[in-house]
Amino acid sequence: MRTDPHRRYPRPTHPRHRHRHRCRPAAVRWLPDGSYAVERQPDASITVYESPDAGLVEISAEIARVASAAARTAVVEYVTTGQRPTSMRWQHEEQ
Repeated sequence: MRTDPHRRYPRPTHPRHRHRHRCRPAAVRWLPDGSYAVERQPDASITVYESPDAGLVEISAEIARVASAAARTAVVEYVTTGQRPTSMRWQHEEQ
């Protein structure tokens, strides 16, 4: 348990906060041309709920190459502009 000398009682560290430095991978795809966002090296595949029809789908590590915070930023940019987000680098599957 970490303590703060300015606090009267120690504040426990929540288990979810232990790995805060490691961001979770996410995937961002642009369906019109099949490209995907690339921010970092492939790490691990992820499982996502794609739709009620498809259910859970596994996304390969090759596609899940952005941090979840960057994916949220891309969603905001897309909703705001209606265009493919320019805040990311895009790659096609065949490259």
